[in-house]
Amino acid sequence: HILWQAFSSTTADCKVVKGFANAAGTIFIIQPLRNNTRGRRISFLSALPEEEEVLFEGNTWFRVHKEMGVLSKRMLAKNLGLNLDATSVFELEEVDEEILETRKRDLQTWRMNAAEGLRLKVETMVSSQMCLDDIENGVFAEAPREQQFRILDAALTHERVDIVTRLGKEDVRDLLLEEKQELAQIAILHKMSGSQVIAGFWPSLMSLTFGNGNRIGREGAEAIAQCCPGLTSLTIRNENIIGSEGAKSIAQHCRRLTSLTIGNDNRIGIEGAEAIAQHCQNLAH
Repeated sequence: HILWQAFSSTTADCKVVKGFANAAGTIFIIQPLRNNTRGRRISFLSALPEEEEVLFEGNTWFRVHKEMGVLSKRMLAKNLGLNLDATSVFELEEVDEEILETRKRDLQTWRMNAAEGLRLKVETMVSSQMCLDDIENGVFAEAPREQQFRILDAALTHERVDIVTRLGKEDVRDLLLEEKQELAQIAILHKMSGSQVIAGFWPSLMSLTFGNGNRIGREGAEAIAQCCPGLTSLTIRNENIIGSEGAKSIAQHCRRLTSLTIGNDNRIGIEGAEAIAQHCQNLAH
């Protein structure tokens, strides 16, 4: 469908086209609505009534029915006495706006249902091929943003690395701009090897917080270090048990940190503390 936002002048006499068409232009043949058309004949107001002008109101919707084929275009060219070899000719149908809005709502409902179906397949560990087929058919790309987040959340939570890898990079990148901290937390909390797969999506993440008792461990700390080298603020609260090796990995890779909070029972030891002191020289607190 296309929307003509401006008032658009057309003619009921195809021969008038001869005065406007050029060799490399485009001709639209319009089928108006039988009832409630937004096109109005205004020849009785025109200085050139012989042009049989029909004026369409602004914001009129049309459906592109088809592009005229070669044989039909030759017949039109002969009738007009024009060379249309380099001219595009499209047949349009005027569309009732209410019907169009109904179709839009129906399409939106279908997309939401398809996206919810994909999320359930990911969560219930349905075969990867069925999930990948849905992704290939645009279910993820066309889903509302909230549902994209839920699908990616499910894929990270259930360690569906193949699915994360197949998701459109542009779609995921846009999503991460809005939800990158939460998605990074999900990947790291589940110690997902897929965090390596999507590491390229959030190197610019600047702030990350893990609450008490998540037990991200050494693997989680290493995932933070490898995936999020641009961090300037990192909080790892009590009982995450990153250990000295996890602390050293963060210190060595996240050198832009200006704020670092590590709670009790993270067991970073003297070695971890020394690594932080050595490598994180921009720390303010």
